[in-house]
Amino acid sequence: MSLSVVCWTMGQLVMVYRAVIGTGAGGLVTLRELLKEGHQATAFEQAEDVGGVWVYTEETETDPLGRDTGRRQVHSSMYAGLRTNLPREVMGFGHYPFTTTFPGSADPRQFPTHDEVRRYLAAYAAEFGLEPHIRFDSRVTQVRQEEASTGEAGAPPRWRVSTASSKSQAGAGVAKQEERQETFDAVVVCSGHFSQPKVPQLPGVESFPGQLFHSHNYRHASDFAGQRVVLLGAAASGSDIALELLGTAKWVYLSARSFSNPLTGEPQAAAVHSDDEAEHASTGAAQRHVTKVSCISALHPDGSVELADGTLLPNIDTVLLCTGYSYTYPFLEPGHVTVDDVRVRPLYKHLFPPADAPRLSFVGLCFKIAPFIQSELQARWIARSLSGRARALPSVEEMERDVQAFDAALEAEGIPPRFTHRCQGEYQWKLNRSYSEAAQGPIVGSWREEVFNATGKLRTDFPETYRNVGVGGGDKWALAAAAEAQALSEWEEGGRKPLGE
Repeated sequence: MSLSVVCWTMGQLVMVYRAVIGTGAGGLVTLRELLKEGHQATAFEQAEDVGGVWVYTEETETDPLGRDTGRRQVHSSMYAGLRTNLPREVMGFGHYPFTTTFPGSADPRQFPTHDEVRRYLAAYAAEFGLEPHIRFDSRVTQVRQEEASTGEAGAPPRWRVSTASSKSQAGAGVAKQEERQETFDAVVVCSGHFSQPKVPQLPGVESFPGQLFHSHNYRHASDFAGQRVVLLGAAASGSDIALELLGTAKWVYLSARSFSNPLTGEPQAAAVHSDDEAEHASTGAAQRHVTKVSCISALHPDGSVELADGTLLPNIDTVLLCTGYSYTYPFLEPGHVTVDDVRVRPLYKHLFPPADAPRLSFVGLCFKIAPFIQSELQARWIARSLSGRARALPSVEEMERDVQAFDAALEAEGIPPRFTHRCQGEYQWKLNRSYSEAAQGPIVGSWREEVFNATGKLRTDFPETYRNVGVGGGDKWALAAAAEAQALSEWEEGGRKPLGE
């Protein structure tokens, strides 16, 4: 079903245009939903291909900690051996199941590598004809709100989007920046949040003789052969990299304030393995476990690392910070949102700045979730809000009160601001249902929640091998995904039937 989204200005029919920033998973599905809803849309991508953070590169940044604002910046945080921590069936979009049947599929495992995800996203873009609507090699440098021009009294403000493109001068071989400015009626920010390292302040950093860098710049376990390594942070990247290092590093410590299931965020026992390092050294036996320890409190000039419980870890070669990433929007003029301690505010339902809704929105900020399907539901709500086919948004004042009430509830529960966008447990699925209902769209089947929860349990029971053990019912989940895609297509053709279980 398609419709043309237009508006009337002084008796003239005028097309309205939407801008999408980024073509990772969130940007691609947003572009798809906008086009499907009849909007004229253009997506801006700073790279030469779709996929965002899923496009692997051997390149790393010149500053391994990612603190130098003048460093060469690399968007992707993928490492060579990364495999997904969710099974492919639950990762897929509703319109396009992530099975092994898509063109270009090359990794049939239930938990495939990052390359398979990149291929899936490229196949998704090709399936729905998205590439003609994407401006590659276009880095967004500024998004600025402009008042309506003379003669458009009562019209909402528009957005001036400035982009820079790196081109080589013919025959010169030197880089040339080509700049461009265009005006849009709405902007959807889909630039991701896994590129700007979040680096904690650790006493003694400047005098520590070992290596210090962020997991954003980690690529190969072989780079740490024979080393004693401390990883700070026990979420998804810290836990996975620690396990990957076991085969090459001499000793691996995983340091954190608390330990939880990296997939769901649920608390787990923080037991420390009782392996005695001296015994390993004397017998020559290979270390087989990651040793969990308390949080790092300081680094020392003699190469030791001090922990919060007073323990000293001697002769550390590398401290690898797996401390997550910051949300950053350097292109957006001040006044629309603020970023404080990994929290973007104010955002209604993690999507809309109340004062600018729905003409400015953000997709893909939540974590501890099944990200692709949530981005699709968010994008559908945005696209339908812009076309007027979603439920009317609350007033600005009501949305602001909702944001304040949400933040107050987190504070009352003792949840730090940095977890504002963590949507673990039932909240993820409740939020997804609210997106569907607001868009007056179909409700996602409960099978995704079943797979997600089963994966979390599998991760708890078999942390080192769960990807190879696999989640039972793979064929069942693939059939459920296909049935959901078919039902969604039928709904869009006019049936308006909610998706079944």
